[in-house]
Amino acid sequence: MMRRLLLLIGLILVVPLVVFAQNLGKWNAPTSQTLLSTELNSLANNAHSNSGQVLTNQISLAIYGDCEVYFQANAVPNTGGSVQVWLRAAYADSNFAHVTTESGTQTLFVAGLSSNLATPSLAEQRVVVRNLVFPPLPFRLNLANHSGVTMKSSGSTVRCQFYHVNTNG
Repeated sequence: MMRRLLLLIGLILVVPLVVFAQNLGKWNAPTSQTLLSTELNSLANNAHSNSGQVLTNQISLAIYGDCEVYFQANAVPNTGGSVQVWLRAAYADSNFAHVTTESGTQTLFVAGLSSNLATPSLAEQRVVVRNLVFPPLPFRLNLANHSGVTMKSSGSTVRCQFYHVNTNG
């Protein structure tokens, strides 16, 4: 009787562990999306872009991602120049934070730009920021140009690659 009781207790403890171990999950193929493009056309220094498209992350549930800023300007950025990309989450449907509100709770990332005047090609730069965490809410991105120069009339983008986990293995 005692032996059966111990066997039953063992099964109760071990079977759920085996079931959970089978569903550890794996990474799905990442998805890529351009979130800012024409909004960056001719963006002046110290100006904010208009909002990009809405990413409905409460549906896609991307946990992590990498974002690339493809910066094209009419001249090489100033020393210490940067672009700031702001994540503006909507906590109630389409109630996004205001574009020019630069608060720490909305910052997604800052991309530093090179300013080597001996290399004219640095007016065109790709900066990738990795391992960002995204909220499970709809959000938009905005870019603040603090490069010291105006961006070109076309071609600049902010593109993100999102990573999902399939917990069903």
